Amino acid sequence: MTNARRAVQRWFFAANFQRVSAQCRVAFHVLRDGTILNPEVLVSTGNPALDQLAIKAIYDTRSIGALPDYFDPSAASVRMIVTFDFSKSG
Repeated sequence: MTNARRAVQRWFFAANFQRVSAQCRVAFHVLRDGTILNPEVLVSTGNPALDQLAIKAIYDTRSIGALPDYFDPSAASVRMIVTFDFSKSG
């Protein structure tokens, strides 16, 4: 998920959202080879621009690498949920 975090940081300009304190939860599916599919916002920040930044970060990640063997080998994909914290820090 480090790639997703970097993608958000690339597109998120704190100066534009200095007073924002919000979290966005995004669900997506990961294929056995690590390919990411169908990200969707589960919990919105209330700001469509921030929600779209979270979705874009997931899309920009493209792959998280092959799923480890301990994931159910019969499953074609795994659903994951990530929380993006857009709170101003420091």
